[in-house]
Amino acid sequence: MDTVSIISQVYDINCFYASFGFTKKYSRTWFLKKYMDDMLLLTIDHYLDKVLGFACAYNLTNIPNYVNLALLCVHKDYVRQKIGSKLIDEFRKKFKDKHIALNVRKTNLVGIAFYKDSGFEKIKEYEDSLLLIKK
Repeated sequence: MDTVSIISQVYDINCFYASFGFTKKYSRTWFLKKYMDDMLLLTIDHYLDKVLGFACAYNLTNIPNYVNLALLCVHKDYVRQKIGSKLIDEFRKKFKDKHIALNVRKTNLVGIAFYKDSGFEKIKEYEDSLLLIKK
């Protein structure tokens, strides 16, 4: 699968979740930069040339030993098929010496339940989001 196709599919998945207010809508250019910089788009699963899910991350420069899971999305046709869990597992392998931090919107009840089931703990509550950490 070529880069343009990957970015287009990732963008479409992001737009789907952004339409519900679960995430910010990022541009194709933003995803292309993250993909090209390897900053990173992590574990794009392919099945019949289809992106099933993706995760973006970056190191937290102000907090050593932590990496921020900035975005994790699964294609709507593949929800509840362990794609999100596979992405978390791959994430842990890639950043095995680091703890994972993420913010999730309070309105994203499915996401909150998923992260808690995946071993994340609530550390802090903000006006519209929760800070979760997995050690």
